[in-house]
Amino acid sequence: MLYADPGTQCGSRRKAEPDWAHVDHELRRPGVTLMLLWEEYRQREPGGYGYSRWCELYRAWEGRLSPTMRQAHRAGSACSSTMPAKPSS
Repeated sequence: MLYADPGTQCGSRRKAEPDWAHVDHELRRPGVTLMLLWEEYRQREPGGYGYSRWCELYRAWEGRLSPTMRQAHRAGSACSSTMPAKPSS
């Protein structure tokens, strides 16, 4: 569709989207794939996104996540180093 209907808000999705946080959580389980989750989505939403677009949307959502891992620790309780230990001779 080249031009949206007059009543359609620009940038809004016209199809139901899944809860991406839930999809991400489910992907951590063994044996769960994007294809399996997409098939479940299409059973609930027959007119929903095709597989390739659904994967694009998931990857875009995933790309907005922060890649940092916060670690809380008390000062002096642990020591970490990026240098390998020197082998003893």
